[in-house]
Amino acid sequence: MKITLLIAFVTISLFAGNPGKPELQYKYASGLMNQGNYFEAITEFKRLLFSDSTAQYKYEAYMGIGASYKKGNFLDNAGNAFAMAELATKQKEKKFEASVELSKIRILQRDKRSALETLNRSTEHASSQDELNRVKSLLGWNHIFAGEWDSAAVLFNAGMDTSLARYALEIEDKRYSVTLSRMLSIFLPGAGQFYTGNYISGVLSLGWHVLWGYDVITAIGAERMFDALMVANFLWLRFYNGNVYNAELFAEENNRRIDDEAIIHLLDSFEGETP
Repeated sequence: MKITLLIAFVTISLFAGNPGKPELQYKYASGLMNQGNYFEAITEFKRLLFSDSTAQYKYEAYMGIGASYKKGNFLDNAGNAFAMAELATKQKEKKFEASVELSKIRILQRDKRSALETLNRSTEHASSQDELNRVKSLLGWNHIFAGEWDSAAVLFNAGMDTSLARYALEIEDKRYSVTLSRMLSIFLPGAGQFYTGNYISGVLSLGWHVLWGYDVITAIGAERMFDALMVANFLWLRFYNGNVYNAELFAEENNRRIDDEAIIHLLDSFEGETP
């Protein structure tokens, strides 16, 4: 009796919401996704994969799973689903759409190399100029998420999206040069911190170097060479190297903040296709 009830329960669970035909199960799962019930939709799309013996809706099911996972910000799961969708079809148009969606996931994950590899596949699957333009635009977005706004501007200009190109150049102008920050701190301790707006750190860095430098010079003047060597090696040089490292770190942190704010603004306001 218990075994019979268990079998009945499993059977009902597997086919809940599915009146018996894959197309109806697909519509049911899609409806849940469109209503924002993403995790329920994932379950129903997976039931569709299980019940669709002909694999007629295999591509659509994986695309639905990927889209639902993406809405829930489960990017790894979404990427796996879109990759399966690309493999599940032989139709060039569907392969293109699946690879494009997978590339968007890789862009959001800031995995520049994987995104580029996927976009190269999208180019191979593309069958129209419009599709090639979509790939070119996403290549620009790939550069944006990698913090390469100048390279993104070049691609957006080539794709005639001048508004995005102008915005990318504006953000590039706001970013800090890590190399310049480093060089400033090499020639004048604390200068790199002042360049990035970290004034307190800059003052402290300069102050410590003046102090330890004075101690070294004083020790040398008094012919206390061992003291001079110890202070120079364990205090002065240590703070000097830390000053250079901090200058680079502050520049990188400021650039990440600028990038993140700019990307959030674009994703919220840009009317075209985004990752």
